[in-house]
Amino acid sequence: MPISDDLDISGWDLPKALGLLRKSNPPLLEWLQSPIIYAEIPGFRDSLWDLSQRYFCPRACMYHYMSMADRNRRTYLDASTIRLKRYFYMLRPVLACEWLTERGSVVPMQFGTLLDEVVPHGPIRSIIDDLLDRKRAGIELGEGPVIPELSNFIVQKMETFKEVVKGTEFTEPWEPLDDYFRQILSTVAQTKANKTLHPTAGNAPV
Repeated sequence: MPISDDLDISGWDLPKALGLLRKSNPPLLEWLQSPIIYAEIPGFRDSLWDLSQRYFCPRACMYHYMSMADRNRRTYLDASTIRLKRYFYMLRPVLACEWLTERGSVVPMQFGTLLDEVVPHGPIRSIIDDLLDRKRAGIELGEGPVIPELSNFIVQKMETFKEVVKGTEFTEPWEPLDDYFRQILSTVAQTKANKTLHPTAGNAPV
């Protein structure tokens, strides 16, 4: 949907989502971990999350995050100044690659968790914490000089991960996804039938 005021809504229909799940799509895996839920069909997210574990591929996720980091690096780190919040656009995917390398599991959605687990206390962590504290305090992270230590950290980490294989093949079968899709269709159809037989009175929530 078009962005309106504070609403920025996007999503996929179920067939597309399941196709992306087979490819271990990181945004989908992150959405499934969201700590904020506005509306939910009971059990849907849990069942989709369980299914995602079968198709999780660290290599595919690393390629996604490496592409994101490289795109931002080429855009933002070649100048003498930078909008400081752009550092987070590079740190997030770089730290995600670190997590995948060390743990081989789904990357946590929350940046604070990722930071605590993969960046030890030291000079780089102090720089990142300072930027985070300013951001949380509502201080505008405007244009400023490039931070050499942080820029070098990002570039060096990317060099470490550059050997990621680009030609990832997705060989897991479609059948469990097809079965899941039919199961959801059946559940939705039964729910609609029950509402037709037993309509909700008045304006009570459905």
